[in-house]
Amino acid sequence: MVEFEIDGHSYRSGQMPAKTQFHVLRRLAPVLSSLKDLSGLTGGNAEAMAASLGPITEAIAKLSDADTEYVLDACLEVTERQQGAGWAKVQPKGSRRPMFDDINFAVMLKIAMAVMQDNFSSFFPASLSGSVGEAKT
Repeated sequence: MVEFEIDGHSYRSGQMPAKTQFHVLRRLAPVLSSLKDLSGLTGGNAEAMAASLGPITEAIAKLSDADTEYVLDACLEVTERQQGAGWAKVQPKGSRRPMFDDINFAVMLKIAMAVMQDNFSSFFPASLSGSVGEAKT
């Protein structure tokens, strides 16, 4: 479990069940294959980085709505947000939307990235991992 902060709110991610992890990776396979072009980019080469975003955004755009929602829902369902001394589910299983009205598109994507980093960090090389928000250990 990893705690992180986004826009002044503390979150923590939980583990997805193994089969859910598999299905998330299966749905993201086209996006992940486009990331191979990023592995050689180092030193802040902005021009090369911008050029490599094309295949990634194309792969994301080709995901079906159902696949996209599956991935986002799987991430949001294992995330909790600190509420005073306790924690509340960001999105209860089976719900179609987050429990907090201030979770917009950008926050939702940051949460999803943090959850995927937590759940899949042992599966990917360190060069593909990065930080989202401020991680707390």
